[in-house]
Amino acid sequence: MFGLLSLRKNIIFFFHQNISCVLGLPLFLFVLNLNHQAVAVERYPLLRAGYEDGFYIKTDNNRYLLKLGTRLNTVYSYATGSSFDDYSSFDQIHAKLYAGGNALGRTFQYYIQAAAGSQNRSYSLFPDESPSSNFILEDYYIRFRHKGLDLKIGQYKVPFSKQWITYSGNLNLLHRSLVVQNFQLGRERGLSLQRIKDRYSTSISIFNGAGPFQIATAGQPVTNTGQNMSNGSPGGKLGHMYVSRLAIHPKGSVGYSEGSIENFQTLRWELGAAFVYDHHRGLDITADGTIDDPDANFMHGQLDLHIKYRGISLQGEYLYRNTDRSGAANFRSQGFYVQPSFFLWPQQSECVLRFGYYDPRSGLSSDRSQEMGVGINWYFYPDHRFKWSVNYTRLRQQTPGDTQKAHFIDTGIQVTL
Repeated sequence: MFGLLSLRKNIIFFFHQNISCVLGLPLFLFVLNLNHQAVAVERYPLLRAGYEDGFYIKTDNNRYLLKLGTRLNTVYSYATGSSFDDYSSFDQIHAKLYAGGNALGRTFQYYIQAAAGSQNRSYSLFPDESPSSNFILEDYYIRFRHKGLDLKIGQYKVPFSKQWITYSGNLNLLHRSLVVQNFQLGRERGLSLQRIKDRYSTSISIFNGAGPFQIATAGQPVTNTGQNMSNGSPGGKLGHMYVSRLAIHPKGSVGYSEGSIENFQTLRWELGAAFVYDHHRGLDITADGTIDDPDANFMHGQLDLHIKYRGISLQGEYLYRNTDRSGAANFRSQGFYVQPSFFLWPQQSECVLRFGYYDPRSGLSSDRSQEMGVGINWYFYPDHRFKWSVNYTRLRQQTPGDTQKAHFIDTGIQVTL
């Protein structure tokens, strides 16, 4: 009993001094609950600690679990282009700290994640996780899971675009496709109901749809997100964002990991689709920080296909958006990417290719972009947690009266603990 109380004090002191603002509350409730149970020793099992894909504290019967982890991506980048100054720089593109687990059994789960990765270049393929370089809240949600039903409430990624909802640590290249970065809907506050079966999964969601929606015309990717925003913030107004997604996988799910690191011995494929209706939202049509239309409506559609067989993977997406402006002409945006990969040595060395095309305003020929990339990954573990990557990316962007080109060489180490 005194040992448990001492452990509780030490844990609370450590988190108070370091990351109490990010992870302290779930840990405090966890330890407080264990202390309450310790009064009835005959009813509850012992507390255990260790490491298994993260540092954990749990009870023997797994009714209570807390797991802590972190991930760091250090990248060196060299870039040259006609629209920005050349640079050579080391950066932390991802610096994440997370915790999760379950309470009262495995039905009730929770997860919280903060990030501090940042870079201050004027042009980059890597969006800032935290412009202030301080830890900023990304995800914080509670999940109820029972017999294939999954109810989630809190802040998390909007389930639109397969590559966007794939964890950034499980990507085949160091950054998401230019197309996905311009179509992704970021993180939002809301709730989702998901049905998970062996051959399909489906979900419906409602989110705030907060913050202005940006559309970059022949420029670097923009990040649309309602992260840490209420619906009354600029651009939020009264409307909400409604999302539905369906994925079919007759031979079993291919998972949310790019490439074929799993080395499936039978062919697996997954076809997914998502639809979003986002109404009464502010529109920033030039991505300059100024709302050009305070009451626009959006319809987003997306199709994705992912095939895995042994060491070979092929994935791609088509994304579409209709922008309905108040008092002005509507316009459409579209884009796609194709990304094949194959292992040179099973689960050790992998080659990745990518081609992407983005047209922010269909009907205009002066704002289209093309992306071509190639990468090599070396895996030090039979998954994405520890790997070294080398990427080359070429962008070709049309602007009125000119065509701009840019070249990027990026190499980075990923360490997940």
